[in-house]
Amino acid sequence: MTLLKTEKRPYLMKNTIQHYAWGQRGNIAFIPTFLGISPEPDKPYAELWMGTHKNGPSSILIEEALVPLDRFIKHDPLKTLGKGTSKKFSDTFPFLLKILSADDALSIQAHPNKKQAEILHQEDPFHYPDDNHKPEVAIALDSLDALAGFKNYNEILDTFKTCPELSDMVSKETCGTLHAFTHEADHQKQTFLKSMYSEMLLTAERDPGRLEHTNNRIKDRLTSSTHLLTEDEILFINLEKKYATTDVGLLMIFLLKRIHLKKGEGIAITPGLPHAYLKGNIIECMANSDNVVRAGLTPKFKDTKTLFRILDYNTEKIPIIGAPAHKNDVLYHTPFEEFQISKMIISQGDKKTILSNNFPEILLVTNEKIRLYWGEKNLMESMELKKGMSVFIPACLETVHICSDNQAELYRVSVF
Repeated sequence: MTLLKTEKRPYLMKNTIQHYAWGQRGNIAFIPTFLGISPEPDKPYAELWMGTHKNGPSSILIEEALVPLDRFIKHDPLKTLGKGTSKKFSDTFPFLLKILSADDALSIQAHPNKKQAEILHQEDPFHYPDDNHKPEVAIALDSLDALAGFKNYNEILDTFKTCPELSDMVSKETCGTLHAFTHEADHQKQTFLKSMYSEMLLTAERDPGRLEHTNNRIKDRLTSSTHLLTEDEILFINLEKKYATTDVGLLMIFLLKRIHLKKGEGIAITPGLPHAYLKGNIIECMANSDNVVRAGLTPKFKDTKTLFRILDYNTEKIPIIGAPAHKNDVLYHTPFEEFQISKMIISQGDKKTILSNNFPEILLVTNEKIRLYWGEKNLMESMELKKGMSVFIPACLETVHICSDNQAELYRVSVF
């Protein structure tokens, strides 16, 4: 039996792959290529999880044996997590790091805040097995196509003009007010839009026949159109083939903002923000939770009643995050207390030093390879990490040095 003793050193991680249906398949699948493994035929590779979540916990290598990371942490939380993290998060590891690889659209969803998550878990532990919130960050490794946040007044006004069938989902009074609000103050437009979006979703919930009729009208118009379709219209046509026209997610395609992230760009997903990742490969980091309230574009459990309780109807532009920090480093700043994530570029022959400040960390190499050094000058130890490899750094390890023979890239995640 492996003796659990927390040493001042990095620990190599073995992580869990999730094979959700929307993941990439075959020889072009991102996650197997990233890890340097051969994919199983026609098996989807959707996510790689790094953390202690019960649905996909990581293990660490100790004396050539694999030890569950959560067990290792519980054995000595003060050394592994540090005093501050141990106290704040009740001896648990607070974040979950992922690689997400979407070849197809994920469900339109939103995440509850901490208080809402606790209530949902108490009311319905089967569908909400976590009592934790799920604030998250998505950072494009190559690109990301996504829906996130409701459209603002001018955007939705244009949408109603190009997709007139949407007016079937609201009253004549609401439709008239939408077109009459052009010169009203922004806060009045915001209040009206919240009311209108609620009305549309409630109508879809109460009258699925009306929703199906509206979606079928949109489909008939688009499939017979001789004009060049917009990206939202193309998305509707593609997803309509997969989901029933009673799925409100098809309608929401026209209500939500379309976001395109380039490599290295990120967005923060705050509680209640409706969103769906459509296609791309990303780094995703979140509080240690798998809490999801689904709205549409899924055959899984949808909870419209809960969705109304948690939705954020804010129509402000979602900021792109990723600000230059130190030399070749990019910090993805968020208000989330569970984690702080940054990208580090290690130039050829360069050497960087990171300080734990008594917080736990995960390092994930996303390009080339690096070498880690730690310990006293006369007793210095080292470890090589190739692309796809990750390490858990316990809080008790004060200093780690990083160097590379080529220009390497890695992501560093620490408690905020």
